[in-house]
Amino acid sequence: MRITSMGSARPSPRDGRAKDAVFALNVSGKLVHVSEVPRGKACECCCVACGSRVIAKQGNQTAWHFAHLSTADCLHAAETALHKAVKQVILEGDVIRTPDLVVEARVNVGPYVGHAKRCLKGRAVLYAGPRLEVRLGEIVADAVVTTHDRQLIIEVAVEHPVDDEKLRKLAYMQTPAIELEAWRLDRTVDWTKIRSFISESVEGRKWLFNSRAGQLMKEAQAEAQALADAHAQAARRNVTSRDMPRSQTMAGSFGRRGDDTVLTGDWQTDATTKLKRLWHRHRVDRLLTVTPSFAAADMILRWEEKDAHEGDVQSHFESLLAVLATIAHITYRDENGVIVELRQ
Repeated sequence: MRITSMGSARPSPRDGRAKDAVFALNVSGKLVHVSEVPRGKACECCCVACGSRVIAKQGNQTAWHFAHLSTADCLHAAETALHKAVKQVILEGDVIRTPDLVVEARVNVGPYVGHAKRCLKGRAVLYAGPRLEVRLGEIVADAVVTTHDRQLIIEVAVEHPVDDEKLRKLAYMQTPAIELEAWRLDRTVDWTKIRSFISESVEGRKWLFNSRAGQLMKEAQAEAQALADAHAQAARRNVTSRDMPRSQTMAGSFGRRGDDTVLTGDWQTDATTKLKRLWHRHRVDRLLTVTPSFAAADMILRWEEKDAHEGDVQSHFESLLAVLATIAHITYRDENGVIVELRQ
């Protein structure tokens, strides 16, 4: 199984030279962008990382940045300043976009594979009560906010993404947590870009813990298992029907691993329309709702009456429904007027 979010492996760290820093502390201890201060020594600023005096480089040849007055190296100026700037925007803001939560399950039954995916889309959420550097049990969170009466932990990754030990502690705490991949921001970043990154961007973030991942994984595993079982059963039917052309078996119709997908365009609408038409033709009850998964839609669109064994279209259709019952949500009104969910 696999659980993912909108994020990726971190590239090699930037060289971290002091001249890359675009944020520094002014004489009042306030974090400022290089565009907000006078040029040169008149900025009266110091490095966020080492506390040494810096000057504001605001020329026309290179991007504006802060540079150390001394010749001593400060390898973490840019990253430390960016980390602090992102947290400052969180502290002053009230909106954050959560990541997509994607879970994938893969089940093998012999040589046959079932694969299913579930996705909980990210969204912009309002938050209140932001706090920075909050101790929660054994961890210190970069930021904690409140959304819908629940705490949300926010980690800001510039140099050091959350490690496995901290991930285990977050899972034990059962508190929703996300990581913002601030290392994606380039050296020209300013306050506006950081605000946009936090509240609007759909990339550069991932879930560290989300309690809904478990339920999504159960659903994906159930669908993947049903698909693998259906493929295996179809193959067994194919073996016991040696006098039948391969196209007349379920495996030939929609079950073999490696078959090319038939889904194109608006596959969900196409599959729903086809199933309603078939249902009206082969069932006496009334179909009400159909919510096909990708795999279910693929099976529906592959199904053909001409593939029925010895012309028994009714049994062929009921076999399709038996598989769909495990991987799609279908309801109908029976002869007594009762709404029933299709089950295997």
